[in-house]
Amino acid sequence: MKKSILFLLCSVLICCLLIACHPKNNEETTADLMYDIDVTLDGKTLRGKQTVTFRNVLADGLNEAVFHLYPNAYAENAEHKAYSGILPAYGGIEISAVTACGETASLSYDDEKQYLSVALPALSVGDRVSIDMEYAVTIPDCRLRFGMRDNTYLLSSFYPQLAVYENGAFRRDPFCAVGDPIYSETASYELSFTCPSSLVVAASAKALSKTDEGELSTYVYKADNVRDFALAASPDYNVLTARESDVDLFYFSVDTTRAEQNFAVVRSAFNRYTEAFGPSGLGSYSVVETPFEYSGMEFSGLVYVSSAAGEDTEETLLHETAHEWWYNLVGSDPIKQSALDEGLTTFTSAYYYLLAGDENAFSQKIADMKKVYTQYEILQKRRQTGIDLSADNTIYDYTAYQYTMLSYYKSCLLFNNLYELYGKDKTTACLRSYAEEYAHKTASFDDFIAACNKVLKTDVGGLVKGWLGDGPTVTTFGRA
Repeated sequence: MKKSILFLLCSVLICCLLIACHPKNNEETTADLMYDIDVTLDGKTLRGKQTVTFRNVLADGLNEAVFHLYPNAYAENAEHKAYSGILPAYGGIEISAVTACGETASLSYDDEKQYLSVALPALSVGDRVSIDMEYAVTIPDCRLRFGMRDNTYLLSSFYPQLAVYENGAFRRDPFCAVGDPIYSETASYELSFTCPSSLVVAASAKALSKTDEGELSTYVYKADNVRDFALAASPDYNVLTARESDVDLFYFSVDTTRAEQNFAVVRSAFNRYTEAFGPSGLGSYSVVETPFEYSGMEFSGLVYVSSAAGEDTEETLLHETAHEWWYNLVGSDPIKQSALDEGLTTFTSAYYYLLAGDENAFSQKIADMKKVYTQYEILQKRRQTGIDLSADNTIYDYTAYQYTMLSYYKSCLLFNNLYELYGKDKTTACLRSYAEEYAHKTASFDDFIAACNKVLKTDVGGLVKGWLGDGPTVTTFGRA
């Protein structure tokens, strides 16, 4: 989720190496992608060592592995920035050593050093490869996915991450401050994190162990079938814990005024979504209240929720929790099909109220979105702006405002149209079928349509693709 709080207030690899040869056919592939990461926090620097292993299921004669270097999107001279404006301090990553299969590897970078290509001995299908890296990461001063501010560290995508392999090549998608430009497939992680003992740490998994030595503490984590691994740390966190639906839940906050109330929303949402859509696949789930420029952001097993979200906090908690089904469990391409990622999640956060038996609250949420989007669409037409109202463009085609209107609001109404036509029981059955069929895979709208068709015994492809297109939708709301 990446809607600005200000706008909200104003508006009312591989499958384990990138199973990504597909996302069109979703064939079951097992590449045994594994990250073994050892990282130490030293002031504003992360010093890391990692080993990435996988079995080649991508191509006969595979001769390279391409890694995202996301921290370089926080560099001062970055062309494709993760930020807008000026940062008090910039970030980046420097790779100091890389070996592949035990030998020093030949490396190449793009102009911005946002991608690293590691040369490999030509791999036959089924061959295994191990790549070792050492690096230092400078943490920027910002309130974004990756950064530090107000004694709080937000540490996501800080490590070199294998790019998705698709259509015979590794994807090299530029970073973008609009939307979610980070696309990944499932992997297993073993991560050791060493930091000052004064910090309270949240992570994408529950710590297996914690050892103290002097003024440092080392946490050890393990997570399987996740799409990333994120951390957050602050000396000021208070922690609430519970166990719901066989998952350990954690709520981290500095201000405890509404922590219990907010955590109750998280617990309820986690149970409702599990009952409706099936298990999340997580062992633990952490919600972190934090200084953050947007209302919230999802990662596997951990989400950020802005401490400044105010009246939008409940909506953000419901939305980010839903992403553990519609991001972590079932992946999609957030760059080329952001409507599937954010539209379904936005609908689910409203659908929560229906699942909880509050039909009036659900109806009001949908009515509010219809009103906002209808006004947006009518305004574009009256002004003859010529703006494309399609919801199936890439994130690079949108402004932040257009992204919110199309990927969140219009796309939410797509899924609500299915509900209006088929009712609660069948809609829930469609979503559960989608979750079960594509768990730990990367799905497309075609896959979602197929899951619905299987349940409904009819073809909803025309309806779905009609909503995604540029045709008028205000007539659907009686506002022609």
